[in-house]
Amino acid sequence: MSDPPFFSVLSVCYNEAAWLRECIDSVRAQSDASWELVLVDDHSTDGTFELMTAAAAADPRITALRNPTKGKVAGFNTAVDRARGRWIHLLGGDDTLVPTCLEECRQLIEASSPALV
Repeated sequence: MSDPPFFSVLSVCYNEAAWLRECIDSVRAQSDASWELVLVDDHSTDGTFELMTAAAAADPRITALRNPTKGKVAGFNTAVDRARGRWIHLLGGDDTLVPTCLEECRQLIEASSPALV
Protein backbone atom coordinates (compact mmCIF):
# COMPACT_ATOMS: atom_id res chain seq x y z
CA MET A 1 0.00 0.00 0.00
CA SER A 2 1.25 3.49 -0.81
CA ASP A 3 2.04 6.13 1.76
CA PRO A 4 -1.03 7.95 3.05
CA PRO A 5 -1.69 11.37 1.55
CA PHE A 6 -1.13 14.50 3.57
CA PHE A 7 -4.74 15.62 2.99
CA SER A 8 -8.03 13.82 2.77
CA VAL A 9 -10.48 16.15 1.05
CA LEU A 10 -14.00 15.06 1.99
CA SER A 11 -17.17 16.05 0.19
CA VAL A 12 -20.72 14.88 0.84
CA CYS A 13 -23.09 15.76 -1.99
CA TYR A 14 -26.82 15.77 -2.54
CA ASN A 15 -28.02 16.65 -6.05
CA GLU A 16 -24.93 18.70 -6.87
CA ALA A 17 -24.29 17.38 -10.39
CA ALA A 18 -24.39 20.92 -11.82
CA TRP A 19 -21.31 21.95 -9.77
CA LEU A 20 -19.53 18.72 -8.93
CA ARG A 21 -17.22 18.53 -11.98
CA GLU A 22 -15.81 21.99 -11.18
CA CYS A 23 -15.36 20.97 -7.53
CA ILE A 24 -13.48 17.79 -8.47
CA ASP A 25 -11.36 19.61 -11.06
CA SER A 26 -10.33 22.18 -8.44
CA VAL A 27 -9.00 19.41 -6.21
CA ARG A 28 -7.21 17.71 -9.10
CA ALA A 29 -5.53 21.04 -9.96
CA GLN A 30 -3.89 21.45 -6.54
CA SER A 31 -0.22 22.45 -6.49
CA ASP A 32 0.29 20.05 -3.55
CA ALA A 33 -0.33 16.60 -5.01
CA SER A 34 -0.46 14.72 -1.69
CA TRP A 35 -4.23 14.39 -1.41
CA GLU A 36 -7.09 12.00 -1.78
CA LEU A 37 -10.67 13.00 -2.50
CA VAL A 38 -13.42 11.02 -0.79
CA LEU A 39 -16.81 11.74 -2.35
CA VAL A 40 -19.98 10.53 -0.67
CA ASP A 41 -23.34 10.66 -2.41
CA ASP A 42 -26.26 11.39 -0.08
CA HIS A 43 -29.02 9.67 -2.10
CA SER A 44 -28.94 12.09 -5.06
CA THR A 45 -31.41 11.82 -7.92
CA ASP A 46 -29.66 14.05 -10.50
CA GLY A 47 -26.63 12.05 -11.67
CA THR A 48 -24.30 13.15 -8.87
CA PHE A 49 -23.23 9.59 -8.07
CA GLU A 50 -22.55 8.81 -11.72
CA LEU A 51 -20.22 11.85 -11.91
CA MET A 52 -18.47 10.68 -8.75
CA THR A 53 -17.91 7.16 -10.05
CA ALA A 54 -16.62 8.47 -13.40
CA ALA A 55 -14.12 10.70 -11.57
CA ALA A 56 -13.03 7.80 -9.37
CA ALA A 57 -12.55 5.58 -12.44
CA ALA A 58 -10.35 8.27 -14.02
CA ASP A 59 -8.18 9.05 -10.99
CA PRO A 60 -7.09 6.52 -8.34
CA ARG A 61 -6.82 9.31 -5.73
CA ILE A 62 -10.62 9.69 -5.85
CA THR A 63 -13.07 7.42 -4.05
CA ALA A 64 -16.82 7.47 -4.66
CA LEU A 65 -19.15 6.09 -1.99
CA ARG A 66 -22.85 6.02 -1.31
CA ASN A 67 -24.09 7.20 2.06
CA PRO A 68 -25.62 4.17 3.80
CA THR A 69 -28.11 6.43 5.60
CA LYS A 70 -29.41 9.85 4.68
CA GLY A 71 -27.92 13.10 5.96
CA LYS A 72 -24.76 15.19 5.69
CA VAL A 73 -23.45 14.23 9.14
CA ALA A 74 -23.80 10.52 8.39
CA GLY A 75 -22.15 11.13 5.04
CA PHE A 76 -19.18 12.88 6.60
CA ASN A 77 -18.87 10.06 9.15
CA THR A 78 -18.69 7.63 6.21
CA ALA A 79 -16.03 9.80 4.54
CA VAL A 80 -13.96 10.14 7.73
CA ASP A 81 -14.04 6.35 8.19
CA ARG A 82 -12.55 5.97 4.69
CA ALA A 83 -10.03 8.84 4.94
CA ARG A 84 -6.33 7.93 5.02
CA GLY A 85 -4.77 11.41 5.10
CA ARG A 86 -2.99 13.02 8.03
CA TRP A 87 -5.26 16.07 7.77
CA ILE A 88 -8.89 16.46 6.72
CA HIS A 89 -10.22 19.25 4.55
CA LEU A 90 -14.02 19.50 4.22
CA LEU A 91 -15.37 20.71 0.88
CA GLY A 92 -18.91 21.28 -0.30
CA GLY A 93 -19.86 19.70 -3.62
CA ASP A 94 -20.70 23.15 -4.95
CA ASP A 95 -17.42 24.69 -3.73
CA THR A 96 -13.98 24.94 -5.33
CA LEU A 97 -10.43 25.31 -4.07
CA VAL A 98 -7.92 27.80 -5.45
CA PRO A 99 -4.97 25.87 -6.94
CA THR A 100 -2.65 26.63 -4.00
CA CYS A 101 -5.15 25.97 -1.19
CA LEU A 102 -3.71 22.68 0.07
CA GLU A 103 -0.12 23.85 -0.40
CA GLU A 104 -0.81 26.94 1.71
CA CYS A 105 -2.61 24.87 4.35
CA ARG A 106 0.37 22.50 4.52
CA GLN A 107 2.78 25.42 4.92
CA LEU A 108 0.73 26.76 7.83
CA ILE A 109 0.52 23.34 9.46
CA GLU A 110 4.23 22.68 9.13
CA ALA A 111 5.17 26.18 10.31
CA SER A 112 3.06 25.93 13.46
CA SER A 113 3.82 22.30 14.36
CA PRO A 114 0.38 21.70 15.88
CA ALA A 115 0.18 18.95 18.45
CA LEU A 116 -3.18 17.43 17.64
CA VAL A 117 -4.31 13.90 18.22
